[in-house]
Amino acid sequence: MSQTPDLTPLDEHGAYRRLLAAMPVMLWTANAQGVWQHVNHEWAAYTGVLGETQGFGFEVALHPDDLERTLAVWQAAVERGEDYEIEYRLRHREGRYRWFLIRGVRVENEGGGAVAWVGTCTDIDDQKKAELAAQSAQDAAVRALGLALEARDRETQGPHRPGHFSGPATGQHVGPEFGRIEHLTAGGVPT
Repeated sequence: MSQTPDLTPLDEHGAYRRLLAAMPVMLWTANAQGVWQHVNHEWAAYTGVLGETQGFGFEVALHPDDLERTLAVWQAAVERGEDYEIEYRLRHREGRYRWFLIRGVRVENEGGGAVAWVGTCTDIDDQKKAELAAQSAQDAAVRALGLALEARDRETQGPHRPGHFSGPATGQHVGPEFGRIEHLTAGGVPT
């Protein structure tokens, strides 16, 4: 028979706080209204941000292009009491940005009311750059295909109208997302 371990002794000597501080991922907590209350050492070491900030408390570290979308998603999660998950760029204390996956969950009291939020920030920069590179390569392949077909039709007066090709008919071998290509126009740019 398995028993649930008693974690109370961890708090008696501050061990629980030491465990949280030692986690190799950025941790944060926010109050029921979504205002950040605590960050661990990893957050402070990466962003250089610690102490009082404006708004929800994390905006100062966001990439300017991600700010509006991030605040809208966070506010909606807080208002609806729904889990929070988003990808955005965080500024390193030296000024460079990296992509992070941010997840947060609402902590409720016994009656189901919001008490706080707790979450993590996980570095996904290498994965995000690989995804962007793969998408760029696929887009380049589609452009090259369009240019090749355009040249073929100019030389052979092929069956298609010059400069206009049906994407689904000609682009199926480009990749798993060929269905998103409706037409290739002059210059091979997907439309």
